[in-house]
Amino acid sequence: MKSIFLFVLFSFTLLFAEKVKCAEFFKHQWVSVNVGRTNDIFKKGNQDKKEFGLLYGIDVSCSIYKNGFVNFQRARACEFLSPLLQLHKPAESFKQSSVYVGCILTKKNFCYIMAVGYCRIKGVNRGKWLGVPGIETYDYESLPYTSKGFPWYFQINNNSDDWIGAGLRFSGTLQSEKDYFGVSLLLKLGR
Repeated sequence: MKSIFLFVLFSFTLLFAEKVKCAEFFKHQWVSVNVGRTNDIFKKGNQDKKEFGLLYGIDVSCSIYKNGFVNFQRARACEFLSPLLQLHKPAESFKQSSVYVGCILTKKNFCYIMAVGYCRIKGVNRGKWLGVPGIETYDYESLPYTSKGFPWYFQINNNSDDWIGAGLRFSGTLQSEKDYFGVSLLLKLGR
């Protein structure tokens, strides 16, 4: 909870930094919130089939030089289980803390943003079934993991000059535990 509070405080500090005439180096700041879905990286029950996941995150960005920017992101993805599979515990999930560098291309009223970075991931995978044949149980082995990876994203949003905008983000992470990609709807505040 403390890290979320500090993250939000840092976000608003960046948003209002322009009001106190900070250096031209950090001329633009913005906060983005995104919600979407990941690919089928999650196991489905005790089968080899996969289930998609819910992906959501918040990030804070500031310009570093003309069309360049740096971005700090906190994201989470969790397994989306259908009602019939709700009993399969633990649900697979991960949390990702990332730092990105990227560039912005503005054409008419749209921004095209590309970024790559470095991240730390903590998650839980579902392992072997812990039940006994003949007895109805749904518990699975919990396999926590920590990993490092290389995240990326490509984003299109409609506010090149306004303070509020919406967009679409395609993102993913290359890592040792399991790669993922996702698509998210995005709300952006700032410029």
